[in-house]
Amino acid sequence: MLCQKPATRSELAKLTGLSPATVTNLTKELIAQGLVDESRTLESVGGRPPVLLEFNSNAGKVIGVRISRTRVQAALVNLGADALAWEEQRLPEHSPEAVLQVVVDVVRKLCVENRVHLEELVGIGVAVPGIVQEDTGVVRLSTFLQWREVSVGSQLEAALGVPVLVQRNGNASALAECHLNGEQTATDLLYVHLGDGIGAGLVLDGRIYSGRTGRAGEIGHNIVDPHGPQCLCGNRGCLEVLVSGNALARQGQELAASGRSSCLQEAAKEAEITAAVVIAAAVQGDAAARELVATAGRYIGKAMAGIVNLLDMDEVVLGGDLLEAGDVLLDSLSLSFYGALLPFRVPEVRLRVTTIGPKAGVLGAATVVIQQFLSKGGRY
Repeated sequence: MLCQKPATRSELAKLTGLSPATVTNLTKELIAQGLVDESRTLESVGGRPPVLLEFNSNAGKVIGVRISRTRVQAALVNLGADALAWEEQRLPEHSPEAVLQVVVDVVRKLCVENRVHLEELVGIGVAVPGIVQEDTGVVRLSTFLQWREVSVGSQLEAALGVPVLVQRNGNASALAECHLNGEQTATDLLYVHLGDGIGAGLVLDGRIYSGRTGRAGEIGHNIVDPHGPQCLCGNRGCLEVLVSGNALARQGQELAASGRSSCLQEAAKEAEITAAVVIAAAVQGDAAARELVATAGRYIGKAMAGIVNLLDMDEVVLGGDLLEAGDVLLDSLSLSFYGALLPFRVPEVRLRVTTIGPKAGVLGAATVVIQQFLSKGGRY
């Protein structure tokens, strides 16, 4: 509670239902640990003047890391998840050994450049694309990285000597959007990442929901066309294989080869057709490219509505590179999404674009560590 705003001991007792004596003992311990400060004395309304207690966000430091297909991004943050320093490094390849070595290098560089000893860190949070067994820190499957059963947590702990918590990219981003977006946000939130892959994260009652085996949020592998192209997961017609950045690139190449898009046909003479090229053509008004992006929006909107109808979510947040398409994507996505919601829920569900952007995964990974640390009273 003190993480949100300062409060007196009596206010904490009323909010928590704990006895004044218990609150006094707990706050005494937190003050001794440096997690809480007595900021100022308020005016007395009879009896001893109340003292305002304030969370000390600078009492510890955490490093958040996000692994994507192309790079490792990391940030050194305080216990309020305020970024103190950023670092980024491209990946030379996708083998677990190579990727984890880059993570180790980036973490050490952040510490050295900011004069922080590794042993001073509260912990390290790592967000990974794929299915994660949170209690063991094992990445069960990452189709993006072509990983199976990779013990990310234990390997990084052995290399760095610091506690490591591993989480899915989508979940980490969802947590950041729920707690760090700088405005009033629902405690039940769906985050959907629209990039080279399609992923989602769920926050229920302010906390990540991963499911029993860590697979919750795999929206990209919902089958929407059983006769569609084969996905990396082995199934056919997954949302990801139809509307992701990689899918748009493949479909754009087909448009260029067939001559149905003069804009993409000309672009193909200069360079490879990527999702960014398709999006640029759509924004510039190319009819075939616009229809490709709009169709993607319709598929995505319906898939999101299915989750909201199932779990009764209050807010949906969109992130990822495909948002560069702007209204070409968002108009069809929004129309499809609200059209597929249960009618009585339409005015209640908020759909918005990320306010944090590509840093959400990094800050969310750090927030996972901060939440666990504070939930245990400042101990690991």
